Amino acid sequence: MTRKLGMEELSMRSFRVYLATLAAVIAGLALIGGMATTASAKPKQLKTAPKVTSKATYTAHGSVGDAYVKNATPGNTLLLVNEKNKIVRTGKADTYGSKIFYDVTPGAFFTVRTPKGMEPRARASSR
Repeated sequence: MTRKLGMEELSMRSFRVYLATLAAVIAGLALIGGMATTASAKPKQLKTAPKVTSKATYTAHGSVGDAYVKNATPGNTLLLVNEKNKIVRTGKADTYGSKIFYDVTPGAFFTVRTPKGMEPRARASSR
């Protein structure tokens, strides 16, 4: 025995099929996007920092999640160096001789150096 579907049942069924198809497409796109990100994510090799050769004229300090430099020569390249002597960030001092390194790992100790090996009068801690 076959039953005839009314217009309301037919439109409700096609709406459910549409929603199921939409959910499958979204899930597939999310899966493909996640695989592409994971497949291309390679661990970043950090460069070794230059040796400290002299004391710098600038100072470096830290706050929770940030490290900052004051009194550097404007335009100088500054290197944020971790405890393992690896360069984790680089940046240039602004026109006021300042540089802020944002989103630094809280609780970690860093030094700020120049490519010539100058180290500041104080070490930056992001505690």
